[in-house]
Amino acid sequence: MSYDPYYAHVVTSPNSGFRYYNGRPVIYFISISKRTKEEEEEEENEEEEMKKKKKKKKKKKKKKKKKKKKKKKKKRRIRTKATPRTPSTRTLQQQQ
Repeated sequence: MSYDPYYAHVVTSPNSGFRYYNGRPVIYFISISKRTKEEEEEEENEEEEMKKKKKKKKKKKKKKKKKKKKKKKKKRRIRTKATPRTPSTRTLQQQQ
C-alpha cells in the first residue's frame, strides 16, 4: 500500500498477500490499527470495569416464604343427652 495520510493508521500484517481459492489468486489484506499503549490500557480498564459490573448484577436467589400452618378448630363435643356435667344438689341429697 502506498502512503496516504487518510490510511496512515492502517498497517498491513505480514500475513497479507495472495491466497488461492478454487485455483484463483485472491488478494487480501489483514489490517492492524496502530494504538498507543495508553489507549490499550484504557480499553483494558474499561473491560475490567464492565466485568466487575456484570459480576455485581448477578441475580439474588429469592427466599421462599414459609407457609403458615392453619390451626385446626377444635370439634365441639355434642352430648346426646342433656344431662348436667356435675350432679345437682338434689341427687346428692337423695344419695345420702
